[in-house]
Amino acid sequence: MFKIPLQADEMSVCYFDKRSERADLIREITLIVWDEAPMMNRLAFEVVDLHLKDICDNQNTFGGKLVFLGGHFR
Repeated sequence: MFKIPLQADEMSVCYFDKRSERADLIREITLIVWDEAPMMNRLAFEVVDLHLKDICDNQNTFGGKLVFLGGHFR
């Protein structure tokens, strides 16, 4: 959904436009379910966080969206 780069680094961005239909859909949602979160690199979370802040014009964490992280936490 977010088009996160496979090899995220400090300069990575999500690959879709703020004015796209995908961005419109993201602005409408209230909950994001992120499965297998422990398997993700921390930079992927930072990329999505920055992109959601930009899309939603909201400087709260993840653009003010509620994010449910699922997976096998130890």
